[in-house]
Amino acid sequence: AASQLGAVAPAPPWQPPLPEMLPLAVLGVSPPLHLAFGRADLPREQHQVVVAYDIERQGHLLVAGAPRSGRTTLLRTLAAAATAAPAGDLHLYAIDCGGGGLAALTALPQCGAVGTPADPDRVERLLNRLHRELTARLQQLTAAGCSDLAELRARDPGAPLPYVLVLVDRYDSFVAQLETFDGGKLVAQLQRLLQDSLSPGFRLVLTGDRTLVTGRVGGMVEEKLMLRMADRLDYSIAGLPARSLPAEILPGRAFRVPSGDPIQIAHVGASPDGAAQTAALRELGGSAVAPPGWRPFRVDPLPVSIGYAQALHLPRRGAGALAGVGGDELSQVRLSAPVVLVLGQPGSGRSTALAVMVRSLAGEGREEV
Repeated sequence: AASQLGAVAPAPPWQPPLPEMLPLAVLGVSPPLHLAFGRADLPREQHQVVVAYDIERQGHLLVAGAPRSGRTTLLRTLAAAATAAPAGDLHLYAIDCGGGGLAALTALPQCGAVGTPADPDRVERLLNRLHRELTARLQQLTAAGCSDLAELRARDPGAPLPYVLVLVDRYDSFVAQLETFDGGKLVAQLQRLLQDSLSPGFRLVLTGDRTLVTGRVGGMVEEKLMLRMADRLDYSIAGLPARSLPAEILPGRAFRVPSGDPIQIAHVGASPDGAAQTAALRELGGSAVAPPGWRPFRVDPLPVSIGYAQALHLPRRGAGALAGVGGDELSQVRLSAPVVLVLGQPGSGRSTALAVMVRSLAGEGREEV
């Protein structure tokens, strides 16, 4: 044997195959704002590398695949990797149309909100806030004479604006469920974010089925990954010859468009099981802390019901009678006008609203009670 003769055994002429399961932890530490999410095999170079989503230098990303191909896993992995970014450099928001797979992201301190089609009003508030932030940033870039956020951050490193990462799971479902809401306003808003948000520092990662690469959105985004598709002809639509791909494509195996280089998507935690990934994200959120001054803006859900005592524990903004709770950052809603009209159908809560206002004024010892 070569070892017995004191010689070094020759290296094999090929790399080992990509693993079927790849825990995120084995990828190691990545540079700031490089969100490691898998390992790529570069067969032409006989080399394997950690693949990351470079927030500063890459654009938006589309990830197409069939159900249970690894779409939600990729988004969870990107969210977990985002917790390693420096405090205040990256804020995270999500729209979850995939059945609750991103719910655990709310445990992460970098995450401001996770909206779902079940609450279209909250999705609308989230998109409105993102658009207001986008407009404000465009004005800042113009006033500073900077072409993009990276240039602005380099000019003023002491108070950098964070990049904004927006994850959308199942864009096809988002369109199907919300295209009739307010005349298609939410779909149009999301598409405008894709068009106008790169220079101000927004990055959108959308997952979906084949329509993600064949429709309008596919023509707006250059960066694409293809997971296992329901029909092998779908790869050809994206510019990947189906005959060049393996006969069996495992969950979590993606192919970069147009090179076709295979990537194994990493998963959070020790197991790719959805429950295990959710538990790992919640554990990660419990150990990660963002300084108060760097936390993302919130878009809280409105409760279906809330007791009087619970409402009093929320932040108080303004004066007058307590009427309820609301706002993007959930707080007390108080009315101080001399005349208040409470309108609604029978059984809608008119008497309850009046009783709450009277009780709040009585508790403060107001004479007008």
